[in-house]
Amino acid sequence: DYLTIRVVAAPAPSDTTPPEAPTLISPANGTATNDNTVELDWSDVSDPSTPVMYQVQVDNDDDFSSPEFDSDWISDSHATTCALADNTYNWRARAKDSLNNTGPWSVVWQFTVDTEPPTTSAALSPKPNAAGWNNCDVTVTLTAADNDGGSGVKEIRYRVNSGDWVTVPGSTASFTLSDEGTHAVDYYA
Repeated sequence: DYLTIRVVAAPAPSDTTPPEAPTLISPANGTATNDNTVELDWSDVSDPSTPVMYQVQVDNDDDFSSPEFDSDWISDSHATTCALADNTYNWRARAKDSLNNTGPWSVVWQFTVDTEPPTTSAALSPKPNAAGWNNCDVTVTLTAADNDGGSGVKEIRYRVNSGDWVTVPGSTASFTLSDEGTHAVDYYA
């Protein structure tokens, strides 16, 4: 008697399940930055078919038809964009596993690149006389405006005669100078 054993290799189990969508971390939705090379960060995704790769896209159109930045497939869950023009951008990320199962896109978040500071002007009331002096208290009103497409004016900061900086939320600030003498006012928004 003899026994014949035949060994047949079974096909490896097939993974057809794509990874889940990553969770966007930074920049937070709706934030503004004055840096035109934006650092994007999203959560790592786990999948049994490693390694997991990621793709992130940034576009100034909602449909991502012509991304301003496309990372292609990368192994890190973070990327830095190329230099972006001042504008509002949408961004999203997705993952794929080593068997090319591509997961869905994440939710879409927005951020604004605004590298131009607001302009700020000062108005005096009452205006100085012909000699450039006032003989009464003077109210200084600072007004700031942002460029078209900018992120807005958060606050105005000013100081008088190199004193402490005063921060006023919003796009206008007023204060009164009542001491005699020449005053130097530094300000910005």
